[in-house]
Amino acid sequence: MKITVLRILILSSLIWIAQPAVASDSKKVKPSPSLPAMTAKRSDYLPLLKRLKDEVRQGNDAAAKSIIKQLGAVRGAANAEEKSELSQAADFLIGKEKWDLAKLYLEQLPMAEPGWGYVLVKHMCSECKKDAIALDAIDNWITTRYPFNEEYWWRLRMTFAEEAGRRKQILADFAKQVKDKPDDVRRLKWFILATDDSAEKSDIHWICEAVLPKLAYRNYQVAEWLHTRHPAEAIFYLKRAQTIPFTPQDEKEIKNGLLRYSALPANLSAVPQVKHFSVWVRSMLAECYQKVGQSKEAQSILLQLSKVSGGQVPTYALSQLAGQIQAATPTRPLEQQIKAAEVKNEDSIDYWQGRADYYRGRKETEQERLAWLRALKLAKSKLANSRQDQSAQFYLPMIVSSYAQFLRRHESDQAAIKFIWSEFDEASNLTSTSSIEYRTKLVRDLEQTYETDQTGYLSPVDERLWQLLKQLKIWSYTEERILWRMARNAKPEQRQQLWKRAEGLALGNASRELTLGWIMNHCQEAKRSIPLLQAACNCDDKDLKQRSQFTLFESYLDVFDWRCAEEIWPAASVRLTSEEKPDWLSRIAIAAARSGDKDNSLRLWRLKDAIDLSAIGNLDEMVKYGMKDKLVNYYRELKKSKPKSTVPDEALRKLGG
Repeated sequence: MKITVLRILILSSLIWIAQPAVASDSKKVKPSPSLPAMTAKRSDYLPLLKRLKDEVRQGNDAAAKSIIKQLGAVRGAANAEEKSELSQAADFLIGKEKWDLAKLYLEQLPMAEPGWGYVLVKHMCSECKKDAIALDAIDNWITTRYPFNEEYWWRLRMTFAEEAGRRKQILADFAKQVKDKPDDVRRLKWFILATDDSAEKSDIHWICEAVLPKLAYRNYQVAEWLHTRHPAEAIFYLKRAQTIPFTPQDEKEIKNGLLRYSALPANLSAVPQVKHFSVWVRSMLAECYQKVGQSKEAQSILLQLSKVSGGQVPTYALSQLAGQIQAATPTRPLEQQIKAAEVKNEDSIDYWQGRADYYRGRKETEQERLAWLRALKLAKSKLANSRQDQSAQFYLPMIVSSYAQFLRRHESDQAAIKFIWSEFDEASNLTSTSSIEYRTKLVRDLEQTYETDQTGYLSPVDERLWQLLKQLKIWSYTEERILWRMARNAKPEQRQQLWKRAEGLALGNASRELTLGWIMNHCQEAKRSIPLLQAACNCDDKDLKQRSQFTLFESYLDVFDWRCAEEIWPAASVRLTSEEKPDWLSRIAIAAARSGDKDNSLRLWRLKDAIDLSAIGNLDEMVKYGMKDKLVNYYRELKKSKPKSTVPDEALRKLGG
């Protein structure tokens, strides 16, 4: 129970109140003459986006360029969904390595936010070969986009800074922009995030003089961005947040942020936030004081918060932070609160978990151990006496995992693993659903936290694992990971016996057949996986059936059975995006070439081209299996029939023809 959980309610690191492009100026930013005002509706550009992709897939770059310019002329104000579509189209161009088209697209539609924008920037820098004038041009190209999507282009400029070796220069420019517009706290946020990306800690104390937000809540936000790496500066803003009167505008901004999160209770926004805000500020202030070595001040704040909170649980004392503070102070009033509350909380799992956190902060190992053991005992009792209590099923694996981590820190991995297995064995005598779920969670913890390719903790001959797999009627991700680890850990002489035993458990159960088939496919046993996957394809569950069909398709490809792969392709392709289909279809062509059927290989390659002519990434594989001559002739003919397409020439260059 860390004190920082109190700030989960704040969500201030996530909450951002929408503001004009320049927060200090209420005037709207006017687009440049080359970028017309955004007035079009979604229906204006959606057909154009589809046409753009179609033309690029056919290699018609000139037509694609024309469509991009049309898009620039009909840009519409994009909501989140529409911006996503615009961004995906930009990513499509970057993924196709259509660099000039991607650059033009972002010039015409600078509100797009392609996830691969950094790839484009890196490519642009790689072509400059450190030429200063060319790099200046790229920097100018990025900053020109600022008025339309400033935060996104700020981030891309930092990518440019790293690639161009101009980090210090651009950070200095960022700092100047912050100083020039000190009321625009968004810029400060981006600047802080940019400095945080560096391994070197930047000196940013100057912001305490340059940036002085007028709202208490915005001062708190600045502290939130600073407190991890710059606690001293965060303290400055937290003190300002305490002294500036809390206004209706503060209330409005906090509530607007809270309303963005549907997981929060609907009535939470109706609660006045001024009292919460005071607690948030003081909680972070205590954390920052501790970071700068002012434990006495941190302790004083926690004591104040304890008086305000009241109740029988000393919330602010039950934390790792409180333990760290008390370890550095001669008196221990917070620990006294913990001990005084024991009588009323002796049956509280949360209390003992928080007490363990406190003693971890104090680095008192034995006291931490005793607290964890008490929490463990209570969690077991809760599970035994509350069969219908869902929280009981949550607490026990969580406490076991936490105590195992304690053993890992203070003893060894082996001690932690031994403890987890002892808990597993203790629960094995029970056959209830809750016992099976509990043991499954324990093994999942072993696999996720402790197992690596070198450890081999999940043994293929461990009877406990086999019995658990037998008891689990549905095999999904967790069971897949367990059995996959067992297969990876099996010695060569054990592997066949493992497959045989697993097949005995899987046959007749579609989820098990699919899971085992997938594992076999990824353990170079594609041929053996096929009967299992064929059986799984007969199930009634739609999603399970589709996943089985695609995995079966993969296995057919792995054994180079191109005919069966082509037969199941219509069903398997349902799980693929339009960008993924050409690559997978070309793999069928490769399988046909590998089997020596060159005519069908070319036919299948043509089928791929009907979807995406520009997808030629697998040409080398086709050549490897004897398809060069046929492909050279094919692309020569294609060049005649499609004179506007750039693909034939590009393919012929790759083929050396």
